Amino acid sequence: MPYDNSPAAAHNQSMESALQERFSFYKIDNEAKSALAEFYPAFEKALPDLLTQFYDHVAQWPVLVQMFGVRPGGQQAALDRARSAQSTHWLKLFSGRFDQSYVESARRIGEMHARIGLDPKWYFGGYSLTIGNLLAVAIGQYSSRFNPGGAHKKSAHLVASLVKCAMLDMDLVMQVYLEVFYKAQFQKKLDEIATGFESSIGGIISRVSESAGTMQSTASGMSATAEETSKQAGAVAAASEQASTNVQTVASAAEERSKERRVGKECRSRLRSCPPLSPRSAARSASRARSPARRSRTPARPTRWCRAWSAPRRRSAKWWRSSPTSPSRPTCSP
Repeated sequence: MPYDNSPAAAHNQSMESALQERFSFYKIDNEAKSALAEFYPAFEKALPDLLTQFYDHVAQWPVLVQMFGVRPGGQQAALDRARSAQSTHWLKLFSGRFDQSYVESARRIGEMHARIGLDPKWYFGGYSLTIGNLLAVAIGQYSSRFNPGGAHKKSAHLVASLVKCAMLDMDLVMQVYLEVFYKAQFQKKLDEIATGFESSIGGIISRVSESAGTMQSTASGMSATAEETSKQAGAVAAASEQASTNVQTVASAAEERSKERRVGKECRSRLRSCPPLSPRSAARSASRARSPARRSRTPARPTRWCRAWSAPRRRSAKWWRSSPTSPSRPTCSP
């Protein structure tokens, strides 16, 4: 047969090992199992009355009846289901076999008690009531007029075996009950922590999301502002360049104008220093100026300019040469 290493097989092996340890500690040996097997027919016959007494007592406690999930008008049906399950479990327990079927039945009862939230005080109280009635049946099982000591000894041994089985059953059921109960409490605590954490983190995430949206809007506005600023900077640069060009143009024009004024001033100064024309030269210049042919060929010149240069070149040159105090000949341009 191949070796089974599944989680279920490992769990069963662990339970079987724990059960054997309990058998050794409770002293449930072969003699105890033989006593239970001998008492089993009488127990099976007395079991219906024992369950009737137990559930009649339970029905007087509304808090226990509600735990069976009773619907309106269905109280008796719920109690009958619980009675059937309890009968099956006790038949497995007091048979003395303690097989895997019994272990699984004890686990189911422990899980069911934890699921419905049955307080252990009700479980121990109900068990004590049933064991008391069961021991009353067991005490009357053995009697002898000829050997009362032997009958008493067998009865004591049977009662001890029944008490050991009851304690073992409560031990296994409560172990499963506590496992499921603490697991449920731990899961509930984890759910509360997770809910609180989710609420806290949800608020933080919401605020971070809002801040991110605000930052994105601000960044978009800053980007648009930067773009507009860039455009305006380009326009200012173009205007500055144009203004620089205009300034250079104005400076050049001003420089040219200043040069022209300086040359004109120099020319006027030199013209004022020239001697006046003789009457003959003045008359000749006037005649030429009135001549239509002369006017068509030569544009009119300023009167003082004409006086300086319209006389015969020979006489003018002779005058410049004959005057010892005459300044140098003017070289101004027309």
